Amino acid sequence: DARRGGTPSSPLGWNAAGNVCVFRTYVGAAAAAARRAYVAPRATATAPRPEVAAMQAVAVPEAVVVVSDEQVLREAGYGVRDKVVLFDGECALCSKAVNFVLDRDEKGIFKFAALQGKAGQALLRRHACPMDLSTMVYVEDGKAFTHSAAPLRVAAALFQGSPAGLMAWLAVMVAPRMLRDELYMVVSRNRYAWFGDVQDGDRVCRMRDWDEMEGRILE
Repeated sequence: DARRGGTPSSPLGWNAAGNVCVFRTYVGAAAAAARRAYVAPRATATAPRPEVAAMQAVAVPEAVVVVSDEQVLREAGYGVRDKVVLFDGECALCSKAVNFVLDRDEKGIFKFAALQGKAGQALLRRHACPMDLSTMVYVEDGKAFTHSAAPLRVAAALFQGSPAGLMAWLAVMVAPRMLRDELYMVVSRNRYAWFGDVQDGDRVCRMRDWDEMEGRILE
């Protein structure tokens, strides 16, 4: 056949082009068969490393919601023109003083808040007042008054137009502040020793009558 110039009958014949084509055919068929016969190994679950397991077991803390003082006061019902008496909610003398004001505040001009409460604390921070519960605080028209000025101004507003109100106002205007503040602090430092604290059953009675106190207690 070679002498006659024909093509070889066997794929392994001498013709170079034919050999290349046949070789590629065999290689392609072998690769396809290998791919069909291949079985991928199954993935096996492995235990995490100790440090990874410890990190996964740590509970993620919940997000802390920060509430501003302005939001606390707004939700409590505070208005910048309000007259607010801030008092020590654990002090028996302070509770009696609040009851005294409530009995005579027929027009409901005062609001009240415990110094220990959220609204009370927010007002103290807002007006840069002492946070140690050492003094009563009176907030009027957006201004805060402490020590002797607080009860005297409350009395002046409560008894406005009467001799008692005039006397309280004169005490604020005329009496030396240093002297009256010193007298106030003597009572403040000894209020628990002289008058005791408020027991659970002896809270300010009107604080429990929410129908009467609605809108007047800032919490």
